[in-house]
Amino acid sequence: MRSIIKAITLFITTPLLAATIGNTEYQLPKKEHGWTVAKEFSPSELNPSSTIIYIPKLKPIGLKKSPIEENPEIFSAYFDTHATDLSDEESLKKELTKGLILFKYKKPEVAMTVLERTTDSLLLEWSITDFGQEKARGWIRIFSTSKTTSILMAETDQIDQLEKLRPVWIQALKEAKLLNK
Repeated sequence: MRSIIKAITLFITTPLLAATIGNTEYQLPKKEHGWTVAKEFSPSELNPSSTIIYIPKLKPIGLKKSPIEENPEIFSAYFDTHATDLSDEESLKKELTKGLILFKYKKPEVAMTVLERTTDSLLLEWSITDFGQEKARGWIRIFSTSKTTSILMAETDQIDQLEKLRPVWIQALKEAKLLNK
């Protein structure tokens, strides 16, 4: 019995091992109940991109919407075999807005700020406002090489928790790295 308790304690207190998508390694921040993959799209002959969407494991509740729509926090990892122009911030904002409309929001007003720029990556913070009230906040790290793009994105609608969540997500995204350039 003691060995089972030790194993469980070790599992709970050990940080999540790094995950990869394409040529990018990342780690999700610790959560009370851990993380689970909500959806995964694998590459195919017609579509070479990959996407993994994570949500925090929560106690079972009667969900009226999909777990992704119902969840207050989402992390997604995306990889494609096309390069992205990291210098064109206006195009990046348009693509982000398009993705948010398709995914969760009807007509968001998106504000975007560059937090950090390197030769092969961009770290952005974005917020969505609806009728003057902030509805969601997120952070994105985009890695681009001459042949690939990886996008890591964290999103929360827990606006009252931003002071606590912001540094955690920014640190997690800053620690992500390209495995081979």
